[in-house]
Amino acid sequence: EFGEALATVTLAVTNSGTNTLRGSAFFFGQAGFLNDRPAFTPRRPPFSSERFGGTVGGPLLKDRTHFFVSYEGNLVGGSKIVTSPQQSGAEAKNTQNEELFFVKVDHKISRRDLLTARYNGQWFNWHDEPGGLTLLGSGTQYKNNTQTLFLSDTGLISNRMLNQARFQFSRYT
Repeated sequence: EFGEALATVTLAVTNSGTNTLRGSAFFFGQAGFLNDRPAFTPRRPPFSSERFGGTVGGPLLKDRTHFFVSYEGNLVGGSKIVTSPQQSGAEAKNTQNEELFFVKVDHKISRRDLLTARYNGQWFNWHDEPGGLTLLGSGTQYKNNTQTLFLSDTGLISNRMLNQARFQFSRYT
């Protein structure tokens, strides 16, 4: 039930939404020319980093169906300089691309019954060449894609009793 949890499981309870459309956006960029030249290298390696994303939420049907969507991207591209005599000055690529996507829809079937659908997606690609005295081609390449679909029906039986049916499908590559 709690896959990949090494030491803790965090549970967050959120409200179902409002009848007002709301959203937010953000961007953070870092340019390589702001970085110092690493020691023992003939030049400053290229580098760029951008974090961006946003959220939007609101009603699909007033007082009954609400949605929430979130997206976040993180793109890092750069190189490290090889100082080994065999390939001195060569650039060892170092990239990291990550995208996170979340969508949730809540539908109030009745005053005491709530249907929820949620989708999470994470796409992560990382390629790291250590540079320094290490030759090109001795780095690490990592790809991780995770997708989860979660459905639940929550019914309030009484003020002291709750019934919930849940279904989850996950795909991890």
